[in-house]
Amino acid sequence: MNRAKYIVGTAKILQAKPGGGEKWLASLRTRELPEVIEALCTLPGVGPKVAACVALFSLDQNHAIPVDTHVWKV
Repeated sequence: MNRAKYIVGTAKILQAKPGGGEKWLASLRTRELPEVIEALCTLPGVGPKVAACVALFSLDQNHAIPVDTHVWKV
């Protein structure tokens, strides 16, 4: 899987956000978790697990629980 294309695409999208990506990401800290996950999933290559990881480790969403897709196969 080539994640480089997602990184470049996401960086471009974040740069285009009003106030820049840093401001947009910081604004997610004050939102409810479902809204944060939904917003993050609009970025290229970001699915529910990655969104939950970002929410948990970077956006003070301490109740986010990242779940790997392979868990559902067990």
